[in-house]
Amino acid sequence: MNSSHDSVDDVFERQCLLNLLSRRMGLGDLVRPAPPRLALQSFGGHLSIDEFCKMANGNSGKVVTLNFPPMSMMRQQIEEMNESDITSDLRYVPLDTDRINKYKERLRLQRRRPMQSNQNTLDAVMQFTLGTAAAPATPVSAVVA
Repeated sequence: MNSSHDSVDDVFERQCLLNLLSRRMGLGDLVRPAPPRLALQSFGGHLSIDEFCKMANGNSGKVVTLNFPPMSMMRQQIEEMNESDITSDLRYVPLDTDRINKYKERLRLQRRRPMQSNQNTLDAVMQFTLGTAAAPATPVSAVVA
């Protein structure tokens, strides 16, 4: 049932479908996947054929999974730092307030050209004027009541 190319979702879906088929046929027992064949002694595992069959029938109460180690060697890396580098006195940086004020003046937002009149606005093109709205014909209290 398990193939090395199948994802866990595919294997779980197959097992659920087999259990559904078993229930519909009236067998009643759950269908459990057999242990991987690499667990057999003939394939380099630790199980004899009798133990394998016992686990495949579901009588042992154990589940065998195979976990493969990663193919590449992964080594841990240890980083050492001097405490003096971590808690150094470089937090205080002296600043020249005259230079800061000079740059603040240069960076202040200012308008170099005068603002254009509203000759190109939508209101001016449509010759639209804003005024006060007319009072409603009926009082609001009469409409609500």
